[in-house]
Amino acid sequence: MLDNLKFHPKVEHEFVIEDDFENHCFPHKRFKSYADAWEFLYEKFPVIYNDDGTQDDQDEELSSYYAINITKYYGLASVHQNQFDIENHKILDNLVFGNEEDAEEYMEYSNHFVVDISPFIQSETMYVDLDLDALYLEEKEVIKDNGI
Repeated sequence: MLDNLKFHPKVEHEFVIEDDFENHCFPHKRFKSYADAWEFLYEKFPVIYNDDGTQDDQDEELSSYYAINITKYYGLASVHQNQFDIENHKILDNLVFGNEEDAEEYMEYSNHFVVDISPFIQSETMYVDLDLDALYLEEKEVIKDNGI
């Protein structure tokens, strides 16, 4: 279902790095993608080349870290948040917003309700490097669809 969604151009993804115990590691670091978080980790824990020709990929250290999507995502649904179920309800125009204000602005043209769909998208992006940038609408599509 994630591949059917389209992100509003103002959505800015945010990832952090956590360890096995859900501790927020590197608290001053935020990343725009799963790949950026892992690139940071690979730089932080580079391959160690030993004098005897062997190498240590630091897999043990790296395996204790996770890139976690903490972005808030909102959509418009025909039901209120407390009734919303991602499996049974559709998101209006499959459009995902990064904040409630953008969703409410778009909502002016419909009789839908703003719903938080963060848990669904965050779980879909937990263990894979999805190309979230490929899921963006172009600005002109939002304007055209919105009747502006």
